[in-house]
Amino acid sequence: TWERVGAGPTAAPTVPDYALKFDGVAGIATLPTVLRNDGGPYTVEAYVTPGRVTGRGETQSVVSMGGTSKMHLQMHSGTWYQFSAYGANGSVSTNSPDSPLVGRRVHLAAACDGKTVRLYVDGKCKKYSAGDGKSQTAVPTTTVGGRRGDGEAGVADLFLGLVDEVRISKACRYDADFTPADRFAPDADTVALYHCDEGAGTVLTDSSGNGHHGTLTGVTWERGYD
Repeated sequence: TWERVGAGPTAAPTVPDYALKFDGVAGIATLPTVLRNDGGPYTVEAYVTPGRVTGRGETQSVVSMGGTSKMHLQMHSGTWYQFSAYGANGSVSTNSPDSPLVGRRVHLAAACDGKTVRLYVDGKCKKYSAGDGKSQTAVPTTTVGGRRGDGEAGVADLFLGLVDEVRISKACRYDADFTPADRFAPDADTVALYHCDEGAGTVLTDSSGNGHHGTLTGVTWERGYD
């Protein structure tokens, strides 16, 4: 006869691994006002997998803070990744020489220390520009996968592809090359953190503890990321 002498080790619970899937037609994630507007330090970052590269100079917004006169972490298809901030003292724009490729997942980060804005692709500083990075007007809405116009009606620059691990911080996290974490953890400088791992529904959960939950419109989920 057989006698059970003990159970084997319990497997550690797995972390869901999803990404937001944007269709480039109508899908967008709308977040509350989360970014400071006093010219102080901040960092905006996300993992991005382009689904369309047209080569026609089309702009696709990854994370947008406000309308046409605010701040945008975006992609110009077939040309470069870019972060732009349109402030009272003029615009600040940083462009990466790296051409976006369909299906290639990259980590993008825009880090501002109040004097200089740096754009990182996969932890490598690709370009920096002098400027406080401060928006000229208030930042009423933050969106992922597109941007809203200044009047907040309608959307533009819609993104086609996958986005996950979106984090907005009230500190300049990077001033030198680094290795991006696979999964971000909240800390005292985290304003909003979206793992994008819900896998279903229309709520995008803020894991920073600050309650900045978002709403998904026309966005689906793709499994197998993080």
